[in-house]
Amino acid sequence: MALWRMRTSTGMMAALPALLIGLWYSQSAQPREWDGQLMHIRLHDILHQQFQPQRAIASAQSLPTFALELKGERLSEMLNARKQPYVQGKLSWGGSLYKKTEVRLRGKKDWHLYDTKKSLRIKLDSGRLIEGQRHFNFNNPNEALLFGEKLAMDLAREQGLMTTPADFARLSLNGMDLGVYTVGAPVSETLLRRARRIPANIYARNSNDKAWDEAGRWKREAAYHSTSNARPDLTRLLQALNHGSDAEFSRFADQETRLDTFAILDALRLYLGGRFDKEIQYALTFDPYTGKWEPIVYGFEAFRETAVQSMSEDRLFARLATLPTYRALRGQALERLHNTYPLEVLRTRGEAEIARLSPDLQADRYWKANKQLPALNSAYRQLMRPMALPQLQQAWAVGLETQARRLASLPRLVEPVPAKISPTPETVILGPGTVDIPTTQVYAAHQTVVVRPGTTLQMGPGAGLIFQGPTRWDGSDVAPIRVVPAGSERWGGIALHGPNTAGSVLRHVQVNGGTAPQWRANVYPGMVNIHQTQNITLSHLDLRNNHGSDDLVHTVYVSGLKAEQITIADAFMDAWDLEFTQGHINGLTIQHTGDDGLDLMGVDLQVRNSRILFCRNNAISAGEESQLRVVRSLIAEAGSGTLAKNAATVDMAQTLIYRAKIGLELNQEAPYYSGLSRITSNGLFVTDSKHPVKSKDMPWAQGEVPSYQTAFSSAPVLKGLRQMLALSDWQQLPAWLEGQR
Repeated sequence: MALWRMRTSTGMMAALPALLIGLWYSQSAQPREWDGQLMHIRLHDILHQQFQPQRAIASAQSLPTFALELKGERLSEMLNARKQPYVQGKLSWGGSLYKKTEVRLRGKKDWHLYDTKKSLRIKLDSGRLIEGQRHFNFNNPNEALLFGEKLAMDLAREQGLMTTPADFARLSLNGMDLGVYTVGAPVSETLLRRARRIPANIYARNSNDKAWDEAGRWKREAAYHSTSNARPDLTRLLQALNHGSDAEFSRFADQETRLDTFAILDALRLYLGGRFDKEIQYALTFDPYTGKWEPIVYGFEAFRETAVQSMSEDRLFARLATLPTYRALRGQALERLHNTYPLEVLRTRGEAEIARLSPDLQADRYWKANKQLPALNSAYRQLMRPMALPQLQQAWAVGLETQARRLASLPRLVEPVPAKISPTPETVILGPGTVDIPTTQVYAAHQTVVVRPGTTLQMGPGAGLIFQGPTRWDGSDVAPIRVVPAGSERWGGIALHGPNTAGSVLRHVQVNGGTAPQWRANVYPGMVNIHQTQNITLSHLDLRNNHGSDDLVHTVYVSGLKAEQITIADAFMDAWDLEFTQGHINGLTIQHTGDDGLDLMGVDLQVRNSRILFCRNNAISAGEESQLRVVRSLIAEAGSGTLAKNAATVDMAQTLIYRAKIGLELNQEAPYYSGLSRITSNGLFVTDSKHPVKSKDMPWAQGEVPSYQTAFSSAPVLKGLRQMLALSDWQQLPAWLEGQR
């Protein structure tokens, strides 16, 4: 039948499917700010996506692939909930299956939520890590210059800044290949742990305009003490920033910030074109043991701006820029960037990224980007358009042209380092005899403090001694140096703080009756504290009877520690807490602790010829990838003789663990670390323990069961230990131990 003779009703029925398809495409193409031109472009893109053939899977894909599985009801819950709840799923990566994985949508922009390729937050089960991370952000990339941010973040990391991870991976959902994602991680204490830093406070701004006014407007992403809501460190920063005089702020920036890291970030912003209030995203972290602030970069969109004068600065960087020393550091960093990353180096690195990503991108049917059209209205800025390699190469060519124009107009900004009038070095002599210290005394970096033999330092209530420069305590066997409370009230504590204390020596010193020193926003957990220094010698120290502080002795960020003949007794909690410390300890005696004897985090330490007695909890607790060797030592009467956790390794030789409730303990739960904790041995004896070996979640098939012996009384390998204890035979050990009690 001829079409022109068809009835109207019959024709309408025949045309109905095409009409419905057209209406559906029109509705799908409808932008939020409608205009005919934009609707036409969007309709073209939808038709292009719907009818283009599936892109061939490239044979030389190089990116890692994450395979995510969500049951139908879980997927529906995630997609349709008004908020963004986590739902349970499974994740496969690198041949491993992560059964207890949680997933949620993330982001609020159109391309995060309304495209087929949705942005996701993935959280692994506690203790399960992929390349050291538990949380991941899979972002649907919306930038035409796909790798611009990664390149900027790489440069920031290479220049010594802390950054979140930034790279690419493929993702499939229930077998559907969603293509290439940008993969990062949220700001968290994981960053600090991977950088071998103390888990500390990290603050991110809730809003850019009002955050600098009060501490409560900042979101705390990690906490030094998770149970405390106080923010004295951030309050102190904002006070100096908003109300400090020029001299006060200059002093604060010099003493309480890592000024060089802020200068490097500022120089990168100038060099690559990011703007602090929009493109560069950074958090602030305060290390309580160094007492200094520094930035953590978690977003950096670069290769956008040509004119330097178009930059805007946030309040902190604007105030820092008034300081001559800061401007000099920024100029030096900028000059270094000019020399290290000229345009040709950036071009080569960008081309390498294109070559690396090309096979995977060509197989990605959902690869789109916005900002390929003039920003005529907000709808244009939201519009995601199909991408291909020619567009990526063109975007990089435009980025390089922008960078070339920027470098041509960018002043070198190199200023001479202002002449700093350093105080004349001086030597302060304390003693001999009695020296009263009624209040906290702070000795500056240019002051070398010498304490004479036979000196007694009488400390006032809460008084402390803070050394920022080298100190030498020259006590002797017949004329020791004593630090004692002046009256019935407890005094504070002692701190060797900072790199200028390197080479300090304390010999024949007796310290007792303190708590902990207080100074600035620093945290000193011990009665005696040694922070951020090297080549410290401790010899013949008798340290005892602290109260109210976490540790009797605390060392952190110390290399080249040499300690011998140290006695630590009657510790309120831990006897000696060593964190990120490298060194040797010989002839250590620990007796009576409220908690642990040696509490170790991230150490590389050797302990010889020592005895650790009467510890309420662990005689030795080794964690956070510590490497510990214990030789010719006695551990007796403890809750646990030796605990290894968080991927720590403890090697024990010629050592006896006696009358510990638990002899050897392994805890394989490691929320932030990969690998197993291990206790290895060569001549290790565990005797009279209720549980010689105890393990929590021990994968016996993979891990090593600690080996030990029980019959120690005739063991030749322990002869040296017995002689060290001055025992003629091991039958005397119980009586000797009672005498030590």
